[in-house]
Amino acid sequence: MTRYWIRTVIGLAICAVAVVGVDWGIYHLVRTGSCGSDGTYISTRPCPPGTGGHILALIGGIFGGLIGLGIWATRGDRGRPSKVGLGLIMWSLLFVTLAGSVAFAAYGPANNDSSGAQTTAIILGVIFVPMGLAPLPLAFGSSRKGSRVAALAATGKRCRGVVLSVEDTGMTINDNPRVKMTVRAEPVGEAPFTVVKSATVSRVRIPRAGDSCVVFYDPSDREGNNGITFDPVPGMPLASAPRSEDDPLDKIAQLGKLRDQGLVTPEEFEAQKKRLLAEL
Repeated sequence: MTRYWIRTVIGLAICAVAVVGVDWGIYHLVRTGSCGSDGTYISTRPCPPGTGGHILALIGGIFGGLIGLGIWATRGDRGRPSKVGLGLIMWSLLFVTLAGSVAFAAYGPANNDSSGAQTTAIILGVIFVPMGLAPLPLAFGSSRKGSRVAALAATGKRCRGVVLSVEDTGMTINDNPRVKMTVRAEPVGEAPFTVVKSATVSRVRIPRAGDSCVVFYDPSDREGNNGITFDPVPGMPLASAPRSEDDPLDKIAQLGKLRDQGLVTPEEFEAQKKRLLAEL
């Protein structure tokens, strides 16, 4: 527990200092504008004192943020994952505050009335602010969905389901197809109902019509708040229809075990898998 909190505090502190350093550095660099180092031939005005520190703050802040995120990631798990990760928070803070720092340097009380800086501030504001804020709704939406799924699995009812149909959506993720499944839920003592879900499934174990699954559902909104799983659930045995010994998917699964045991090379596995999938 102590290790968790120490690394949490250190990681957050380093990330906070990193954001401040990046913003402080970019603010002063925008105010400085174009400048050149001392030398025999100087085509622009000399850089004011402290410019090197501002550059180091900008670069150091970027690397410091990565270090802070690394320390945060090694803090361990207390069983209550954050709704929004620190990496996403840092992403949003950096883009939004960078745009704010540049705008304050270009338009604030101490600005040098540079048209180039003001144009840059507008461009960065238009680009950086949406980039920083855009992922947040998706993250919060995913978090709420995850919370609903967890609550449904913990407090909802469950029953046996039978796959009625499986349709390929034409999408693949990591070479696995995303399919649309229609499932008939059969709760004991209640009227059956239909569940339609889209999910990414293993290419070597695609659900088929007649397969059994477990349906989780909310009794007060079973048509809308529900989910399915083909994984084993305590107290809910999956009495799936037996597959034929000649089923290509079963053969692929067996080949996968042989590959994992080193008895079949990955190249041989891929070649046989393609051949067997062609038989479906």
